[in-house]
Amino acid sequence: SAKSNPEVFKKLSLKILNIAKDIMDIMLDTIAFGYEKSLPSPYCEKAAREINALLKNEAIKEMKYVLLKRKNIEDFKHLIYESWEKLYVYKHIKYDLIMSFIIQIYLFTEKEIAMFLKQKYTSENLNTMFSCINVIEKEGKYIDKNIKAKIDMYRNIINVYKHGKGKSFDELKEKNCHVLNSCYDSNDLSFVFNLKFVSFEELYNTLINFINEL
Repeated sequence: SAKSNPEVFKKLSLKILNIAKDIMDIMLDTIAFGYEKSLPSPYCEKAAREINALLKNEAIKEMKYVLLKRKNIEDFKHLIYESWEKLYVYKHIKYDLIMSFIIQIYLFTEKEIAMFLKQKYTSENLNTMFSCINVIEKEGKYIDKNIKAKIDMYRNIINVYKHGKGKSFDELKEKNCHVLNSCYDSNDLSFVFNLKFVSFEELYNTLINFINEL
């Protein structure tokens, strides 16, 4: 069984992580397709540029009122605002979906490794990923320091996403400020993480490498 056989445990864990990755890819593609299909007009970006330039042009300041009353301008404005709203919703859904999958594969790996180790180390307190890593390293197994650093970064990311500011946020500011959209204090944590540097794929690859070192 997976509980007593390290190779079976590793094989099943890797298989489940691969399934999770496939599901997330499908969901992201579906959301993106739905967003693109819902755009009200292919000319919204062009309209936004034109209206923005028009309203900033001091030479026609006196004409603003007349121009904005014209039906085509009003239609353009409506389409732009509608597109921006849909883009904001799409970005929120995408952001929360990615963060949810990051949390789930981290917790899955943490739970499964702890359950596996508890078969042998019944007296150990194996409640976190790093308590498991400590036990593994006591047995003489070497876990690459870069893998541990990346796991620790995602541990802090998950804590901030779930609980907001605190010790983990301060650690990220000190060690991994690049993953934050802003290292300054802010009460708005809607998009606290920069998804260019926080990704399901990065954590997925890190956990795959971690499991392969067991």
